[in-house]
Amino acid sequence: MKRTCFIPLVLLLSLAGAAKSPPAKSGMATYESRYYTIHTDLGPADEKEAEIRMTKMAEEYHARTVAFSGQVTQRLPFYLFRNADDYYAAGAPAGSAGAFIVDASGERLMAIAGEQTDAQTWHVVQHEGFHQFAHAVIHGDLPMWVNEGIAEYFGEGLFTGDNFITGLVPQNGG
Repeated sequence: MKRTCFIPLVLLLSLAGAAKSPPAKSGMATYESRYYTIHTDLGPADEKEAEIRMTKMAEEYHARTVAFSGQVTQRLPFYLFRNADDYYAAGAPAGSAGAFIVDASGERLMAIAGEQTDAQTWHVVQHEGFHQFAHAVIHGDLPMWVNEGIAEYFGEGLFTGDNFITGLVPQNGG
């Protein structure tokens, strides 16, 4: 009986911890999309692009993993920074351009956009975003090589404006 009471308490505490996220820096706007809560200090045009891309990205992750994944049941936090110093101050690993982080502040996807987003920004977001998706909805732990391989598969995805094309081979050989 004590064990039955203990398990729901641990579950409740872990869910409460998962909902936490670091406060957005001053000047960051917050937008809610279907699957993400987006925090950014970029302008409305970049935010709108992020909202569309992130929605289509999550839908592509799900479509490609439907045989072994669950559903996104709550909005996932995403921080898109103009300034690298703000990104690092928010807890990002030194030298990274994007990361999925799980720490005492919670779980979050973060990336540096610079003055405006570009193909490299979205490659990093699509790659790191898969790690966040896998953590949130894929049942069981993926071996590191599987997690990294699938993340890179999605990192190379091409956004067409209303969908993603995946399975592309990089032309630069890498």
